[in-house]
Amino acid sequence: MSLKMTIGNDSNGGAVELDLVQLQHVLIGGTTGAGKSVCIKMIMSDLMKDHTPDNLKFVVYDEKCVEFAHLKDSPYWLKPVITETTNFRKTLEELKLIVEERYQMFRQLGVEDFDSYIALKCETKSECLPRIVVVADECAGFMLECGEEAAGILAFLLSEAHTVGIHFVLATARAVDCGLLADLIARISPRIVFRVVSSQDSMRFLNQEGAERLKGNGEFIFRGPDGATRRGQCRYISDEDFDRQVNDVVEFQPKESDSRRQADGSR
Repeated sequence: MSLKMTIGNDSNGGAVELDLVQLQHVLIGGTTGAGKSVCIKMIMSDLMKDHTPDNLKFVVYDEKCVEFAHLKDSPYWLKPVITETTNFRKTLEELKLIVEERYQMFRQLGVEDFDSYIALKCETKSECLPRIVVVADECAGFMLECGEEAAGILAFLLSEAHTVGIHFVLATARAVDCGLLADLIARISPRIVFRVVSSQDSMRFLNQEGAERLKGNGEFIFRGPDGATRRGQCRYISDEDFDRQVNDVVEFQPKESDSRRQADGSR
């Protein structure tokens, strides 16, 4: 099971297609208004088009209470949208327990990773746990407020969670010279970087200059796990279209599957 998404087109008109399973996690950087939130919604939209709420769940942290907080209910949400740093910290602790539980279950089943787990479940025609994508529209404030203990939990998750089907899409407008934030950026090699304020910020996000010269309005530089970069223009989805997509799922989700969704979400 892949988590493919098309984030935009490169300078030659070719599609910039990514697979979150292969990338493990993605960091999105750039100044306010440059395109981060639209990119996040585009990623989520693509994933919701390809996967049902039975095999994909989101954990959404909206520190600014602007982009997602009004979306109170969706069968895709593992839990309601989080807006408080303390609640996000608790959620990360819960995810750590889920990771440990899934590792224990995988050992009992004799599988090494989530793909092997899915293959086994398909072979036995039994129900699978969902992949989980954790989305944080702004993580710098959380890192600076919650300190080293929370940063340690997040570091554990970034290192171990992808093996058991949990992936992170983290965004920040800040590339400040802060040890905890610098460590977070260093732990995620794949990065989508929109326009930044200075060449220093570009160096922190990309290890090279250039992002400070982007035009804004969704223009980005993607840095892959190997360090190679690719310039492109992000696809656009309006707030109304994204909200409609989420609300349509809520409206048409069969009521008889509620108990099953809750069982999936508890893992």
